Amino acid sequence: MAFDLGIAFLLYKFFEEPKNKLLAFTLWMFNPINLYATYMMGQFDVIPTFLTVLAVFLAVRREKFLLAALFLGLGASFKIFPFLFLIPLALFKNKHSLPSNDGKWIDRIKIVGVGLLTYIVTILPFINSTGYRATALVAGQTTKSMYATLPISGGESVILFPFLLLFFYLVFFFRKIELRNMWVRFFMVILLFFIFTHLHPQWLLWATPFLVIDLVKSSLKHWPLVLVIFVTWLGMVSLFDPGLSVWLFSPVSPNLYGQVGIWEGLGVSVNLNMTRSYLQTIFVSVAAYYIYYYFPKEDKRSLASQGPGKS
Repeated sequence: MAFDLGIAFLLYKFFEEPKNKLLAFTLWMFNPINLYATYMMGQFDVIPTFLTVLAVFLAVRREKFLLAALFLGLGASFKIFPFLFLIPLALFKNKHSLPSNDGKWIDRIKIVGVGLLTYIVTILPFINSTGYRATALVAGQTTKSMYATLPISGGESVILFPFLLLFFYLVFFFRKIELRNMWVRFFMVILLFFIFTHLHPQWLLWATPFLVIDLVKSSLKHWPLVLVIFVTWLGMVSLFDPGLSVWLFSPVSPNLYGQVGIWEGLGVSVNLNMTRSYLQTIFVSVAAYYIYYYFPKEDKRSLASQGPGKS
């Protein structure tokens, strides 16, 4: 509950106009994805999500990059996804950087180092546990993003997720945006991860704060995109084990516990793999549009000001 309210407070503080503050707070507090993952499933994904939003807030509103990196490292000790944001965070120039380029790189290395060190320190007490190493440190769910490949020979393939992730990092390095738009890069990275991963129901919570920010900043223009994401997510939930859908309502109606899944209960025969593939395809199309929409554009004015022969 505290982390849930914490995210709502941070989103409220993220905006300047009172109407936007209230809209962001309301959208978060009543979003069904958080209600499902946190209060119905009882998952703790809201904790690393809060720490990620806190990191964005500290960097954007306070320019506390090292502290933001610390919270990302702490978040990664719960779920590994905040690690994906360390490089985008480090690529933003701290106003306290030294004037030389070497100074900027020192700052960037410090930011990544603080995140990694925080993560290592927090997992050290559990590192000798075989169960932790097998189910948390290198869990099968976290490696599914490596399944999508592009074969280029009999025994060699390009792994699509790390390839595109590194490509995006390079784009972030060479194409600068304002610090206040840091959330956009985090949003793009997490969507990229979802595109190449079998999405578990609670994982969408990681991107939900960014969906809220997008809705507010677009003056709700993107509501059809969010609706499509929600419908595909709801469809995916219905295809999981009934313990993640029907049984969750057993506190209201105890007879539901132990019942069959939604589609089987309705007498509908569903090809699970094909239906999941259709839903994932629809979800990916929306995620790809978001990435296209927020993809960093070249600043023509900046190029023009450099003049010929300058870089």
